[in-house]
Amino acid sequence: MTSATANIRLDGSGVTIDDVVAVARHSASVELTQAAIERMADSRAVVDRLAAGSDAVYGLSTGFG
Repeated sequence: MTSATANIRLDGSGVTIDDVVAVARHSASVELTQAAIERMADSRAVVDRLAAGSDAVYGLSTGFG
């Protein structure tokens, strides 16, 4: 198991159960890698572009369900 002083690095490739337990139960810190930050920015750019358009986009310009 990951220790309480562990730093969990999120890179977009997924997390393990041990990572989740380390954060939830042992106060491990969480860090985003630069690659993850860049991927999030790319995703946000897509959302912004779609939101600016006139087409309905499920879950963005419409509700869920």
